[in-house]
Parts: sequence; structure tokens; C-alpha cells
Amino acid sequence: MSTPNIERFDQACGLIFAHLFESFPQRIGFGSDVLEPIFKDSSSESDDWLSRYVSKEGFFNSTMNWLIDAGYIWCAEGQNNHIQTFYTQCVLTAKALEALKATPDSLTGSSLGQSLGEAAKSGALDAAKDLANQVISKGVGIATSAAMAVLGP
Repeated sequence: MSTPNIERFDQACGLIFAHLFESFPQRIGFGSDVLEPIFKDSSSESDDWLSRYVSKEGFFNSTMNWLIDAGYIWCAEGQNNHIQTFYTQCVLTAKALEALKATPDSLTGSSLGQSLGEAAKSGALDAAKDLANQVISKGVGIATSAAMAVLGP
């Protein structure tokens, strides 16, 4: 059975956050290969390699665009050569970094970013999904607090 899109999205966010957290503060470029752990296990036998590739590219591009639009990632640009999209000069925003530096709900002593890195390296996609949800939630809380501070009492 294929993984539902929202679950795959959460896993993708976890892998992308881990990739950017590991290289912070350096700006890096990367493509859809960062999502390979998700797509290597989720393809059905009936899918041909081109269908799997197009699915992975489209999903990567959509996820990156959402993370950029939501204010978690800053990128200079996405370069699309009609075969692969490659995002250049990517770095976590202050909101994402603050959320990734937070301690996860499990209180392991590691930050969310460190825990995401460990989950990504070990292939623990469910853990990456759960940690990504915490990062996005904390990011929303940070943005809400900032907005309230600007608007005042």
C-alpha cells in the first residue's frame, strides 16, 4: 500500500530539515536525491522507473516550495532543467533554526535538529515524520508569538 501524501510530506520535511541543519550556516544546493529513502520503499512494482522519477521530482519540488513559502527555508532559486529541479543557496530561516534547536517532546537531551539528523541517517522515516511535525508546529508558534509582539496588547 502506498504512503498517504501527508505522511510522505512529513517524512520529506524531516529529511530536508535534517539535511539543512547538518550544514548550517552554510548555504547549500541539493536536489530530490535527499528524498530517496522515501521513494525507494514506496514505489509499487507496477510503476516504471520514469513514473517513479517524475513522482519523486514533483513531490520534492512541491515540498520545497511549501517550505520556502511558509518561511522555513530561504533559497536563491530553484533551477529546473525539465528533468530535475535543483535548489541553490539554501539555508534554514531564523524561524526554522529556532524550532530545530528546541528540545523534542521526548526530552532526549538532543535538539529536534540533532534528532532529525539521527533519524535521517538511520532511515527512521516515522521518527523523521514525527519530529518534522514538531518543528513545523514550533515554527508556527514562533511566528504567532512574533506577530503578537508586533501587534501589541
